[in-house]
Amino acid sequence: QAQSSNAAEIWLWEIGSWKAVEQLCSHTLTVTQMEFSHNDKFLLSVSRDRNFSIFRIKGRKENEWIP
Repeated sequence: QAQSSNAAEIWLWEIGSWKAVEQLCSHTLTVTQMEFSHNDKFLLSVSRDRNFSIFRIKGRKENEWIP
């Protein structure tokens, strides 16, 4: 269970190579649920800090996510 924002990061991994693609920072406590949108352009996360975050891909060529 995360007690700080550093421990509550969401890590995205590339399937196959298991290479870390991105670290998403938004919450201060444990992330309890995550869900990708049907078109895979958005990621919803919910945390014990009673907040939710919606991330979207900035561009197709870049693997950048922005809250």
